[in-house]
Amino acid sequence: MPGINNGTLAGLASYALYIILYALGYSPLLDWRYLGIWIPFLFIYLSIKKTKKLINPEPLTFGRSFYTGIVTTFFMSSLKGILIYLTIILSGEGIIDQYFEALQKIVDESKMNGEAILPILQDLPAMRKQFDADMLGVMEFNLHFFGGAIASIILSFFLRAKKKNASLAA
Repeated sequence: MPGINNGTLAGLASYALYIILYALGYSPLLDWRYLGIWIPFLFIYLSIKKTKKLINPEPLTFGRSFYTGIVTTFFMSSLKGILIYLTIILSGEGIIDQYFEALQKIVDESKMNGEAILPILQDLPAMRKQFDADMLGVMEFNLHFFGGAIASIILSFFLRAKKKNASLAA
């Protein structure tokens, strides 16, 4: 249950940051995307700590800790992906347009500086035609889920119960 509760709160916090950045004129898909990297770490940490308290006096294993982190991550990723999808469907594709405008600015600056750009960025107008609310919702889910999975592994490693050395106990 801590994973579901904290995952929901993490999804809402992440979405709120996303909307605040957009409202302030920043591209939450590009310019400031990693500003909220602390959100999954915080809520996964809180989920694992709560799980540790719930299963006391049993030791918290890596597997149990990782499972809690993945449940938290799944709920966070799903909620944010759904909320972003609904926001775009209900309010229009301004967020997507803002993203491509910021990308175009980066491409133009790279060309002026003589830097090589990725071949995929050569034809941004064609990319924009293919990019829609469905794709963005899935993209946000994937980014948060895989990032949260990495955070779950890291936190599970550090928060698992330490095995007592059998030779010291003898």
